[in-house]
Amino acid sequence: MAFETIAVSAAEFDKLAGKPESHFFELKSVDRFESIAKTLSGFANADGGQLYVGVSDVKSKRAPLIGYANIEAANGHVTQIRAMFAQAPDSIAIDLLKIAGRDDVFLSVRVDKSAAIISTPDNRVFVRFNAQNLELKGNQITELAWRKGQQSYEDFVTDETVDFIDESEVFDRYRENLIPDVNGKAYLKKEKLSRDGNVTVAGVMLFDDSPQATVTQGAVKLYRYRSLQAEGEREELAGDPATLEGPAYDLVYLAVTETANIIEKIEVLGGKGFERIKYPPEALHEVICNAIIHRDYSIHDYVHIRIFDNRVEVESPGKFAGHINVANMLKQRFARNKRLVRVLNKFPNPPNKDVGEGLNTTFNSMRKMNLKDPEVLELEQSVCVILAHEPLASK
Repeated sequence: MAFETIAVSAAEFDKLAGKPESHFFELKSVDRFESIAKTLSGFANADGGQLYVGVSDVKSKRAPLIGYANIEAANGHVTQIRAMFAQAPDSIAIDLLKIAGRDDVFLSVRVDKSAAIISTPDNRVFVRFNAQNLELKGNQITELAWRKGQQSYEDFVTDETVDFIDESEVFDRYRENLIPDVNGKAYLKKEKLSRDGNVTVAGVMLFDDSPQATVTQGAVKLYRYRSLQAEGEREELAGDPATLEGPAYDLVYLAVTETANIIEKIEVLGGKGFERIKYPPEALHEVICNAIIHRDYSIHDYVHIRIFDNRVEVESPGKFAGHINVANMLKQRFARNKRLVRVLNKFPNPPNKDVGEGLNTTFNSMRKMNLKDPEVLELEQSVCVILAHEPLASK
């Protein structure tokens, strides 16, 4: 079995062996593949990490080095690891380390966050938390599938009936643009927006005139803070936060309009006295649209839009889905709510007309206005995009 063998000095490996274990790093001995598999599953189902095999995991000042006798001896574990990652082979990189002055070899496994749920050979699922591998069971595995985008909460069936949706005003508007015209109930079933006479979360968010009566978390909270501070305080709020509701199509345009209206009234002291700040309309639209349509609807929280004197923050419930992360978000594509995204794009003047190009548009439009690039943060249970009203260095 071919894989790369990397030469490492004894001093380099000594330094590695003394490194403390963490959320992204662990050392394991060669004798228990069960323990190795737990860590690999945990890394892949969380944020990725680096595992070295052949450094005994003991609580001592110096972990003893006991590697594989030779390259052939490591092949069995390599085969088992690759079998674990059969659904996501690109999520691992395996190398052998050869230490100067030693006959044995050591295994290096780099694990990326996986779009698939990675289980151990005995079908157990783990997730990495700090320096521990926590086992998930039952509903916890289902929730992990939602977070990864393997399954989507948009397909969860609600109590809303197809008869109720078939009579909604927004569904009538939508069907006017379909050629040929279709039977409403049949269309919902065909698009997998209903099952056994009831409508899914995606169907409710698309075609219920008041979807938040059923999907209560599907609203947007809009705040205006008269502040430059890192976090908004209650006493800095300009009035009460606004709660914006409506079907997804209307909600995107409503949230963008209300945000822009507030921003237009903000004045800051500049070289010519007080000046009104401006953001690229395309940037505001794309960030807010993405936050609404790509959010994780299984999380009972709103999309939050916070407007400060020097920035706009848009926070969307749910971490990045699938294999997407901050490093590859401008090049890779993965839609958590595929049905919502697809059907919304069939509306006249769809808010997501450039599917998959939202963040690229945001970055480009900020640069054209000579403003700094957006900052994208993946938090514990959400993704936050910050549009700072801060100019780039002068041309």
